[in-house]
Formats: sequence, C-alpha cells, structure tokens
Amino acid sequence: MTTGSTGVKLVVEGMRCQNKCARRIREALEDIPGVASADVRFQGKSATITFTSPQTSVSVVELIQAVRGLDAGLNKSYDAYLPGDDRRARTVVLDVDGMSCMMNCARKVESALATAAGVKSAKVDFDLKQATVVIEPGSRITEDDLIDTVQGAGKKFVASVQVSSPRVVVPTSPAVPILPSLSSSTTPPTTNSHASISIKEHPADSSSSRVTIAVSGMTCNSCANSVESALRATAGVESCVVNFATESASVKFIASTIGIRSLIEVVEGIGYGAAVATTSAVVQSDDNRQIDIATWRSTFVVALVFTFPILIVMMLLDNIAPISRGLRTQVFHINGSTWNDLVLFLLATPVQFYCGRRFHIDAWKGVRNRVLGMAFLVSMGTNAAYFFAVFSDLRCLYLGDASFSVPDMYMTSSTLVATLVVSDHGSTSEKVVPIELVQRGDVLKVVRGTSVPADGVITQGEGRLDESMLTGESRLIKKSVDDTVLGATMNIDGLFYMRVTGVGRDTALSQIVRLVEDAQTSKAPIQAYADQ
Repeated sequence: MTTGSTGVKLVVEGMRCQNKCARRIREALEDIPGVASADVRFQGKSATITFTSPQTSVSVVELIQAVRGLDAGLNKSYDAYLPGDDRRARTVVLDVDGMSCMMNCARKVESALATAAGVKSAKVDFDLKQATVVIEPGSRITEDDLIDTVQGAGKKFVASVQVSSPRVVVPTSPAVPILPSLSSSTTPPTTNSHASISIKEHPADSSSSRVTIAVSGMTCNSCANSVESALRATAGVESCVVNFATESASVKFIASTIGIRSLIEVVEGIGYGAAVATTSAVVQSDDNRQIDIATWRSTFVVALVFTFPILIVMMLLDNIAPISRGLRTQVFHINGSTWNDLVLFLLATPVQFYCGRRFHIDAWKGVRNRVLGMAFLVSMGTNAAYFFAVFSDLRCLYLGDASFSVPDMYMTSSTLVATLVVSDHGSTSEKVVPIELVQRGDVLKVVRGTSVPADGVITQGEGRLDESMLTGESRLIKKSVDDTVLGATMNIDGLFYMRVTGVGRDTALSQIVRLVEDAQTSKAPIQAYADQ
C-alpha cells in the first residue's frame, strides 16, 4: 500500500470460509485494472480495496459487479454493497395492459420479470392486470428496467408503475474512493478522496385509474360519440368507452395529469349532465330517465295539439269552398298575405321552436363538437322548410308551396319517434335474478371471472371460456356472436350477452350427469348373466 493511495470498503455476504471464498473474491478484485490490492476478511464480512492512484477510473459499481459475478456454490452467489446501503427488499406494482389470456400472456410476463437480474420474485394477477415484483435488497434495478422487461416479453404488453418504490442510492462518480487514506500519512484528504454519491429520487410514476361516469342528456348514439370524442381529446385520458344504453362512460386516465372533477367538467362543458356512477348516481339516472320519458310525452302531446288543427285546415277546411274563400282573403289588406298562412304560422311556430327545442340544442352541440347525428338532420330539415315559408310570405310571393304544414308535421313525427325511443330505452334494464328463475329466451349478461349460468348462444360481445370441466381441454376457447356456450364453464376474459337455450335438466352438464347415473344403475348383459 503506497502513501497517498485511496480505497473503498465494501460489505461482502455469502462467504463460508477464509481460505477459499475470501481468496476468490480477493483475486477477482485485484484483477480489475486500477486496483492495487484487496484485503478480504471472512470474519468481518468486508473487503477493503486500495487503488493505484486517487485518479483511478475504477467505480464502486464495477467492484460490486465483480463480487456478485462469482459463483458461491449451492446455486448461490456473493453479494457486496456499500456500508449503510438500504438492504430492505422493495416491492413495485406494475399495471400491465395487453394480456389477453392467463395461460400464455400472464405466464410470459411473470417469467420475464422473475428471471430479470435483481428480482427476487414476481407474481402476475391476470384479473387485476397487475404485476407485483419484489426486488432483492441492494439491487440497482429500477422501475424503468422492469417496464422494459415487460415490454421485452411481447410487443403488445404495455406496463406502467402503480406504486413508486423507495428511493435508490446510485453512485454517479466514475471514481468513488470512500476511504481518504489507508496509510499512516497525515496529509489531509483531497476533494477526490471523498465519495461522490447522489440520491436519485424516482418520482411517482403516472398510474392509471378508472372511473365510471353517469352521463345524462344523451338522446342518440351520436350524442354518445360526441361525449366519447370530447373525453378522448382531453389530456391525460388513455381510453374512453361511452355506452348509450346504460348512459355511462368508462374512462381510464392518468391520475397525476387529470382528476375526476375535470372529467365531469369536460362532459358538462359540451352540454350534458355528468356524475360519478355511485349507487345514488344510478338511482338518480333512473329518475332522470323517467323525467325524460315524461318530458318527451308532454312535448309530443303539445305538438299534436298544434299539428291536428293544421291537418284540419289543410285536409278538410281547404276543401270546403266558403271556408276556403275566407281563409284565402288578405290579412290587413297586405298583398300576398292570407288568413290561411297566418293561422298556419301561428300554429307551426310553437311546434318548431318549443316542441323541437331539444333537437335544436342537440344539433348545436353536434355542430360544436363536429359530430352530426339524427338531431342535426331533424333540426336542419324543419328549419329549412319553416324559414323558407316565412321568407316566401314576407316577400309576398304568390307561391303555392309556401306552407307551414311540412315542418310542423315533420317535427311532430320526430317528437313521436323520440318519445317512443326514450320510452323503449327506459323499459329496458338489468336485473339480478336467482339461477333457479332463469328460463329459456332470457338474455343474460356474463362478465369476466364468472361462470356461464346456463346453455345458450352469444348475441353480443365475446369472451374466452375455460371448458376444461366438460371437455378436458385446458386451452381457453374464444367465443363470439352466434357461438354456443355451455353452462358451468368459466368466462376467463371478456364480456358478452347470451340468449338462454337450455336450463335445468336440459343443459349439457345435466345430461352428462344423467348418463353417468344411468350407466351406474343399469347392468350390462354380461354382468346380469354373471350375477345369476
């Protein structure tokens, strides 16, 4: 050891003796260029390394890797770290998207994580789409390394950190001499003789959250598309699915970028009502649906009250000569303006603007969000006919087609259609019933992780089913529309609606059980002969 040389002291674990283990570690350390000597002590579980000069390029990381790279026997290895390092195991939870099955995808991700350097154990929960990784104490592996490992297992896998791990101590200086001097020199240590260690705080990674928002005020699928487009265009939203039938929006978002309140404000900003879908919100949604039904019915009645006189005037009174002549007389001696047009104008205007206000409002929302639907077509058609008739009368042109009956009847019929749609939509709902009450023709909703309640045919959606209990086949079977599903099988992934075709003793499982029972109770001819 030369005067003025610097060194570093490491804690070494895994040694079982001084002669063999300590000697192997000492030789491995001294083989590193820039290392003058290494003093490895089995009793003290330490290794004191001296460098050839204070300006050596040897780093602590290189020394630690040299020790860890040795085989300690019995499928074990040596471990080395700086004194004072945090030796507690860290747990990192990852959200993993892109897994379509448990047998292949989940196991592939779990195997990739478990075999990564520095990982003590890894477990993937396919249902929660999460991977829990336990990192070995002192390991330098980071969350980014884990994400790269998941993505390296398959291009379709996407991972993000859900829970940030504790901070990691990373030596950043290429030369990190810890001991100022190992000699008896009294020379004060130089600046380079101190450790240059930075504490790297890993910020909390953006974790994804999900929320279901109850959306009110949607009248058609175009409204649902409008809400979905607005939410998708919001910064921080990863995915969004709006279901017009259930009047709900399922949103996956980055919690560190946007919150639930902001999502609700986005929906309300385009003219729709929004609230978090809790139990009270569901009740409120049902109440709002009943209010919508009552509103559309009253609107249709008002439209019908004003439209029916127009039909009487146009279809009946106009064919009675004396009344027709009276209706064709000029109003206040204004040339080209008749009582017939005035009556039609007074009857058509309330229908156009009061009864059709919902169509006009929804049409404006669609234009503002660049999503044109049924409301825009109704509003544009009726407004074109109405204002053309007004323009014709104001110009005092003698046009026989300047009539207010067309927009009025069109608006009334559109209101009737909307009333029927809302009423039909309100009469359709989901209900949880006991399995004993399921009957043929019922449409059942089968969610992920539940068993198929009865035999049937898929009418909407798709899923991956485990039919091993019936067929013995361990592979998941993909089922889609018009495919047959059997009761008691498991829906591992996906959501679908099925129409029941067999219940009770008519199911495939019941028939198999009945065949086994019959086989057990009946005797073969040879057995009956033997019993005699």
